[in-house]
Amino acid sequence: GASDALRELSEHMKWYQGGGVTFESRESEAAKPMLDAFRAKVEDGTVTVDDLAEIEEFFSGLAEATETYKTSAGNAAMREQIDPWIGFWEDGTEAALRYLKAIRAHLENDVDGLLIEYTQGKGAFDAALMHSYSYVEDIQYARAGTRAVWPVVEAMGEYLRPIASDATGTVEVQTEVTLKGLGTTNPLGNLTDGDTGTTVHFSGSNATTNVEVGDSLTLSYDPYVTADSMTIVQSVPDGRPQDVMRDALVEYTTDGEAWVELGHIDGTAEQTLDFPETVQLKGLRFTNKQYYNGYWQVNEISLGTSAAKMSEPFASVEPTEGTVAALMDGETSTGATFAAPAEGMNAGITFVKATEVGQLAISQGSSPRAGVIEGLVSGTWTKLGDFAATADQTVTFEANTALTSLRLVVEGEGAWTLNELTASRLPSTTTPVMNDTMAEYESYTLDKVTDGNTGTYAHLKNVESNNIRQGDWVGVTFEPSKRVGKVTFVQEGNGDCIAKGEISYQGEDGEWYKIGDVDASGTQTFEFPNVNVKAIRVTNLENTSKWWKVYEITAEEGVESPAGAIVNNDSSIALSGVANETSATITGGEVTFEPGAYAAIDLASLRTDIAISQETIDALAGSGLTLVYSTNGLGWNAVEDGHVDSARYVGVRNETDEAVTFDFSAAPISLTFSAVSGAFVSTSEAVEGAETDKMLDGSLTTYWRPVDEQGTLTYLVSDPLVDGLPRDGARILSWGEPSGASVSAKVYTSDDYSTTQVVELGTLEHSITDLSFSEAVKAAGAEFYGVESISISWDGTVPSIAEVSMLDATYEPPVEPEPGVDKSELKAAVDAAAQLVEGDYTAESWAPFAEALTAAEGVLADEDATAADVASALDALKTAQAGLVEVPEEPEVSYDELKAAIEAAGTLAEDDYTPSSWAVLADALAAAQDALASTDQEVVDGATAALNDAMSALVERADTSALSDAIDAAVALDTTGKTEESVAALNDAVEAAREVLANAEATQDVVDAATQAIADAIAGLEDVEAPAVDTSKLAEAVADALTLKEGDYTADSWAALVDAREAAEAVLANADATQDEVDDALAALEAARAALVEDTTEPGGEPGEEPGEEPGDKPGDKPGEEPGGSQQPGGSTKPGGTVKPGSDEEVPQTGDPSSLATTAVAGAAGVASVAAALVASRKVRRS
Repeated sequence: GASDALRELSEHMKWYQGGGVTFESRESEAAKPMLDAFRAKVEDGTVTVDDLAEIEEFFSGLAEATETYKTSAGNAAMREQIDPWIGFWEDGTEAALRYLKAIRAHLENDVDGLLIEYTQGKGAFDAALMHSYSYVEDIQYARAGTRAVWPVVEAMGEYLRPIASDATGTVEVQTEVTLKGLGTTNPLGNLTDGDTGTTVHFSGSNATTNVEVGDSLTLSYDPYVTADSMTIVQSVPDGRPQDVMRDALVEYTTDGEAWVELGHIDGTAEQTLDFPETVQLKGLRFTNKQYYNGYWQVNEISLGTSAAKMSEPFASVEPTEGTVAALMDGETSTGATFAAPAEGMNAGITFVKATEVGQLAISQGSSPRAGVIEGLVSGTWTKLGDFAATADQTVTFEANTALTSLRLVVEGEGAWTLNELTASRLPSTTTPVMNDTMAEYESYTLDKVTDGNTGTYAHLKNVESNNIRQGDWVGVTFEPSKRVGKVTFVQEGNGDCIAKGEISYQGEDGEWYKIGDVDASGTQTFEFPNVNVKAIRVTNLENTSKWWKVYEITAEEGVESPAGAIVNNDSSIALSGVANETSATITGGEVTFEPGAYAAIDLASLRTDIAISQETIDALAGSGLTLVYSTNGLGWNAVEDGHVDSARYVGVRNETDEAVTFDFSAAPISLTFSAVSGAFVSTSEAVEGAETDKMLDGSLTTYWRPVDEQGTLTYLVSDPLVDGLPRDGARILSWGEPSGASVSAKVYTSDDYSTTQVVELGTLEHSITDLSFSEAVKAAGAEFYGVESISISWDGTVPSIAEVSMLDATYEPPVEPEPGVDKSELKAAVDAAAQLVEGDYTAESWAPFAEALTAAEGVLADEDATAADVASALDALKTAQAGLVEVPEEPEVSYDELKAAIEAAGTLAEDDYTPSSWAVLADALAAAQDALASTDQEVVDGATAALNDAMSALVERADTSALSDAIDAAVALDTTGKTEESVAALNDAVEAAREVLANAEATQDVVDAATQAIADAIAGLEDVEAPAVDTSKLAEAVADALTLKEGDYTADSWAALVDAREAAEAVLANADATQDEVDDALAALEAARAALVEDTTEPGGEPGEEPGEEPGDKPGDKPGEEPGGSQQPGGSTKPGGTVKPGSDEEVPQTGDPSSLATTAVAGAAGVASVAAALVASRKVRRS
């Protein structure tokens, strides 16, 4: 009965916690040994079919007890009170029994049985965990059998998960960390939790030993992880800078056995290593290779896959050094150097789609330039700013601007080294916010949520009830909006946290969009295609008995989707696109569409309920352009009534026979759509919780299920090609029992995708159904060029579909040869070209011609050659033939003039000419003699002209004999008594003349000028002027002496006076007398005057006077007459001259001024005569 059933269940419900203590209370005591032994076999993979019966019996008993109590409990109140636990046992035992059936099916190689039971078992397992109940103001979830029963169910699920994944190709990855020689007390899950703020601190094998060489850390991935790069983040603990591993070998394995070296980590805080290609990774191993005295602290080990590039660098000229790709390689030390031509150049970034840019970081190298930054806005290049000739700079624009390309323009020629370009949006200001029903607790304020530190937190409570209530939320806002594709939310895991919530973002349209579900995990990271975000918030969805510790909310750019990219079949069409969650716009300028040309915006994925704006419909009316849409970019359909049910691409197409021009600046294409994915279109609503998106989530245990028992589901294939070839097949995974529903496909049967056909593919009879398109199309008698859609139809049994996926297998359609390809014109051209002779043309022009001729002959021989091949070969041959250059005839060379010039040059003597002019002649003569061997008339004529010019330019050596004589004469001159200035001028002239004399290159004019300079310097010699001599006192003394009378003094004293007076007169008469001589004469005269002795004799005559002789009778006794006939001063007769002994020439008396003048004149005449002689000599020699 019900009591026995409840008693049996209660045996497995004794284990509980309280006050921090766990009470086992002998739960499952009887069954525990059997359960533990079975779980051990499951966990180590040794379980067999024989091990299943006893466990099946045990869980069947629990299921029966659950059902018995559920249906026959007498105490309704108690039944209602324990209903969550009864629900747990009901779903939990179903999960266990289905897992056991799945294990049996696996061991018996029954794939269908494995998947049927595993998928339903996993559904029951998940349901068992969701039975909740209210506890005070909190929501709790029922659990039972936690000591021994439930661990068996969990172990069976983990055992089956990778087996089911391998069977279906779905990947639910489990990561395991194993250590060799390392030890830690931290959770190993911190290594892969996506949070660089958590760490694992490794020591050696125990907490006190250092990390040793050979110690290793291994991450195993089950079944595998697809990756093309690995990133490890290390950090240094406070006070222990040595705890960083500086040399660890990194290896990886793709099969679990062979390990391949990837590289080494070197102690860098964050280091990324790239795999040689994208790999399916099963293991990653780090082995220490260097002894160091420390531990090892690791924050995160993550794997990555490269997203499609949304931008590429470009340049208008090829670089002379480096590569254009280096402009966006993330390295500011590498780049490209350009030789800009005279007209200037540009380099920049092209975006796959219109991208908002608000600033540009520019790094230039050794040759920086200044210029203008331009952006391609709606098809027009528009100036955004200027950049300087500096190494590193960031140019900020006025606002975020949607561009399809951006370029730096420099003017004029010159070198330009550009290293790196990084375009980004304007930075956003982040502000933490929360709803007004919450408040901060003390200093644990809201700003901690955005401080970048996962060690600080905001402690929040509900204003009314303290505990967090349903509807409470916390978040951040961005101004301006931020480009976001990755959000990380950090709260206190399993503590003061919320266990049931959701995280959403607000788009620029003001609407809120769900990102994901929030649980009690400490750190959750959500990734999605980048969108412009105004705000992010985390909302609690249930009442709790806790406060809320929120550590951090971070938002960053993630993977850029192609939404907004413009696709076209004519590269001349330049348009821009912008797409967000629910709208898209195509803008640009005036664009011309040739017949058949189209342009459309990519919505990134299939969208539903697409509506074209009425303004767009009105503007296109009568324009010649047709609104079109496509689910895959291959086949295009006309939009009817401005509405499309589902499409990925929407745009316009010219379906007329003439070119159409349309101005998109005046009338942009605008449309709106639903945020719901349009990959599936169904005639039936889905069961709640089993929507169509579950078929694309990569999980085997979620599924889509329709409400109606009859209907059709269509999967629109948005990517039907792989590298230009059609995908050939799909895989459909059924959840639970296969439904037997019919599957068909709509395929393209022509290479221009203009024709389609529906073909039957099969039915869903198995859990895994693989379908081939090409086989079905061939069976229908057609050719396969791609799939447009896949349809599943049912009538009666409702299908449950876990996954629908396209297979990677491709099919190569046959290329049909063009009928009736005309090769006659090509053959005629080949025949004519074959008659030409190679020797008649230059080698440079013959090589491309020969290549074109060979290619044309190949096309003639190719039976599968198309008309395009023929036309191309003919055009290439004609072009190459037109470029042939004939070899010119060799003309006869004349050497007569050259020989005559050589002969004339041979008669000249080197000593007759200056060395420099002769050197030119010698070189020209050598070149002329070499030219005699040349067969080029231009060379011969050039050598002749050069030799004749050299002979004409010969300069004769100058006659320097007169200059040499002048130098000798100047050196021989006695310059005593000449002024220093005039002597210095003469010396300078002599030195200059010597330099001229030593210069073999001096011309005759230079030599003559030097000779004349010496003559002029000699003529310019000046006498030294004597200082003025004062003779006035001497003259007075003489005059005074002349007034005296001889008779008044004794003869002796008078004779002395006369001698002194005459000596004084002689000094006065000497024009060259010095002051000393004048002073001496004055002193002598004054002394004689002073020494006069008066004559005291009586009158009667002088002693010795003859009697009767009167005074004055003797010669010289007459007044005024000197003895011997010379007149006294004052006489009328001037002193006469004396005759030079042996000559009739009269010599002037000493002291005569005329003799001084004559002497001076004679001296000057002597110098002048030397100079005149020199000049005369020069003139004679020159003549």
